[in-house]
Amino acid sequence: MVFGYRSRRLVINTNLVRLANAPTSFAALTNSAWRGRFAMAYPLFGTTATHFMALRAHWGGTTWREWCQALAANEPMIVDGNSVVVRQVGRGEAAIGMTDIDDILAGQREGYPIEAVPICPDALLIPNSVAMVKGAPNPEGGGRFMAWLLKLETIYRLVAINAIEGTNPDQLETATIPPSWTSILSELQPTTAELQRIFLR
Repeated sequence: MVFGYRSRRLVINTNLVRLANAPTSFAALTNSAWRGRFAMAYPLFGTTATHFMALRAHWGGTTWREWCQALAANEPMIVDGNSVVVRQVGRGEAAIGMTDIDDILAGQREGYPIEAVPICPDALLIPNSVAMVKGAPNPEGGGRFMAWLLKLETIYRLVAINAIEGTNPDQLETATIPPSWTSILSELQPTTAELQRIFLR
């Protein structure tokens, strides 16, 4: 079952970039103004891979491929994860980065001079989910845990401690990518192969 979400965001170092001058979409990171100035996680793993695959399903293969090639040509700092992106931006080694909102909030708690760019149309909302493993040895206990996790008071508490970002994506003012999970899964292998070729490390 799905409950709540967190978002993929752009994060800026506020000492290097004013929010008013920040790009308003992930697509805009191909602008020459950001050449060599942005960080991203290697897009074959985690939520970064999911985001790139959702963009391919949303934009179509040709547009997506051209964007990936332009992004790679813009000399990003490709690092090992979203939390590393936040550290790079927080230390001023990059001016802007692609990451997840929970990593941005963690970086702010550590005192980094960073800010999340508002959710944009080519952002991806990552759903939170819980499920019972078939044949699990303690289904009764698992069921009680799931029932507790799905209570509104539990979900609101998770939002309050920044474990998740929100409860209902329909309340957002900006529409985001409507992920086609069927398309993403059906194109998983060729998309992964293209990402490996374009973002060769």
